[in-house]
Amino acid sequence: MRLVDENVVRRATVISLTGADYVALFTDLSCANVAGGAVYDAVIARSAQLGGADLLVTLNVSDFERVRGGFTGRVVSPQVDAPPNGIPTSN
Repeated sequence: MRLVDENVVRRATVISLTGADYVALFTDLSCANVAGGAVYDAVIARSAQLGGADLLVTLNVSDFERVRGGFTGRVVSPQVDAPPNGIPTSN
């Protein structure tokens, strides 16, 4: 738990979707015939959008690219895109 606290909790902002956000997202996904695990990716992308993130880091870039919705930031893989010193932060 210490690692989670030091590396996530102290650096992250928690974003919650409202009921209306979920309804709009699920409507969009249903119209696009998106189901299964991709729904979780879409929720993360929408949260990133609402939180004003400019970078989303994932091991599955192609999965997020197809459900990114209104998220206009970069979607990157730490295995491919990370600089030698880690993912840059916006400090």
